[in-house]
Amino acid sequence: MIAQPQAQKFLDANPGVPAFTDVKPTNPTGATADLQKLVDKGGSVLPLDDASQIPQPQDDIIAAYQELIGKRADAAKFAGMVQSAWQSAGAKAGEPGF
Repeated sequence: MIAQPQAQKFLDANPGVPAFTDVKPTNPTGATADLQKLVDKGGSVLPLDDASQIPQPQDDIIAAYQELIGKRADAAKFAGMVQSAWQSAGAKAGEPGF
């Protein structure tokens, strides 16, 4: 297990809401500060997979990563593939705007 000082150092370098109860962000800002307040009150937030009305296009995103890693897609093409995957998922879910 990681000791408190190491966890604090990591959290300070990588801002976010910690999974630890004995470590808090030194200077939380924006959404991180709001989420920390919610967590401190015992609240929680659903992960995107559970909260989104659009099913995550995991297979398409994995395929896009494979194209990127295999050097068959550059960063721009990869971003387009991921965007297209989300747009397609939204359309399949019947959400307005997709």
